[in-house]
Amino acid sequence: MLGERKFPIVGVEDAFVEGGVCEREYEKMREAYACICQRLGVGEEDAELDGMIDSMERICRELCMNMFDYGVKHAMRLNRKEM
Repeated sequence: MLGERKFPIVGVEDAFVEGGVCEREYEKMREAYACICQRLGVGEEDAELDGMIDSMERICRELCMNMFDYGVKHAMRLNRKEM
């Protein structure tokens, strides 16, 4: 990957700040996961559901890193124009 994000970056909010959107959505996802496991009668965990979640997390990470790389390249292009 082109860039690696390090916290804190001035002007960029931590997406997982307590009470933030990501924390709330993650909690909703965990509650839905528990309901599905209960409905399936598999206890507290299910390998296939875990695999689905892991795959979606990898897809999201890949998309986010691509967006970040795009932003870095765009900023470098703008900086060259200003010189």
